Amino acid sequence: MGAPVAVEPAAPARLFAICWAFAVLYHQVDYREVFATPLDILVTAFAVAVLWRPRAKALVALAFAQLLLVWQQLPRVYNHWYVVALGGTGLLLAAASLLRSSRQPTAEAPLTRLVERFSPAGRTFLVLLYFLTGWHKLNTDFLTASVSCASALLDQMATRLGGMAVPAWLDAGAILFTLLVELGVPMALLLRRTRAPAILLALLFHMAMAVTGYARFSATGVALLLLFLHPTAQTRILAAAPLESTRVRTLVVLALLLTAISAPLGQATFLGAQLLLTAWIGWVVLHEGIRATRETLVPFPRGAWVPMLAPALLLASGMAPYLGLQTERTVAMYSNLRTEGGRTNHLLVPASWQVFGYQRDLVSEVRSEARAFHSLTDTTLVIPFAELRARAGEAVMREEGPVSVRYRRGGVAHAIPDLRHDTTLGLPASILHRKLFRFRPVEAVGPRHCSV
Repeated sequence: MGAPVAVEPAAPARLFAICWAFAVLYHQVDYREVFATPLDILVTAFAVAVLWRPRAKALVALAFAQLLLVWQQLPRVYNHWYVVALGGTGLLLAAASLLRSSRQPTAEAPLTRLVERFSPAGRTFLVLLYFLTGWHKLNTDFLTASVSCASALLDQMATRLGGMAVPAWLDAGAILFTLLVELGVPMALLLRRTRAPAILLALLFHMAMAVTGYARFSATGVALLLLFLHPTAQTRILAAAPLESTRVRTLVVLALLLTAISAPLGQATFLGAQLLLTAWIGWVVLHEGIRATRETLVPFPRGAWVPMLAPALLLASGMAPYLGLQTERTVAMYSNLRTEGGRTNHLLVPASWQVFGYQRDLVSEVRSEARAFHSLTDTTLVIPFAELRARAGEAVMREEGPVSVRYRRGGVAHAIPDLRHDTTLGLPASILHRKLFRFRPVEAVGPRHCSV
């Protein structure tokens, strides 16, 4: 790798800020939301500001704006975007904890102090994120190649690579590889001797996911992986990539924004940038070996417990399905997990552990012309009654005229001619219910097929 690189104290914080802002901007470009709403414009602007000149205030403003945007978009929020919001919450809490100690003299730059205060929570957050996504996949349907999401994503990758034929034995390999990464990597990250191989395996996994079409999630994961690297490795990554020079970085940001004018070109450009950056990080880790990783992940800096609320919120979201609570935004995407209807396909957690009964009260044959119910046109799908209430509340708010709905609950057919004057469903549902307490449709019978 050449001559030893002296640690530049601000480099780790700048590198993390740049990669975090890139992940946010990637979402905005890939989903064509760069200028969709005033809040989208604000998020885009702050992401560009951090990329151009990483500063603590800009990074905190980006986290706050993105959190507001996610709240506005709920419940129609992708898992990775929700994860970014929870991670951003950790950054905001780190900034808040620093305000209490702002009177104490320090030679560190504000951005360095912010990222150092957030880092323990950020590392815990990523370990939990990997573990939860793997834990959800410990179910009979994910392990069945004919319906497994691992097989579906492998086919999707083959299609994106030009329609390659996928031999049957690769389905089993994809299932095992996914479980190895998502359950093995978080444990290996906690031990220094296995940390470098774990990071390399995670980077390989993120590159595969990026090619499959989920680079926004991978970009977030790569940014958090940087928090496990030694400052020397972080300095080397920043110095040799076109990220250190403000002038070069400005040109790169302008080029990325110009390509975003055309959606296909922007998506290809951002994907290429993500793959190159991930490959470069992997190259540095490969050649530095164990020296590329931190000697220890503890002790925590003073006040670093405050941002730990972010991984605690992630853990609460991830465990919600097993308690009988919501199944949306629980990082159970592409896991084949089913916990509804008093039965579960999970290998380790029985349905009897559900202390709340929301998932056991299912309704079927839902019919309505309102947009809130359009995803339920398939009569083989069922939803919890709580989800019916939430969608009915959305329909009443969105539709100007009468909203009718028909459904079957407990074997009894119900028909409501106008939800605006109905008392059966107990409308209106609360704003927290409509935005956060949501459930996925599932098959009434048979295996749980692959879905987000």
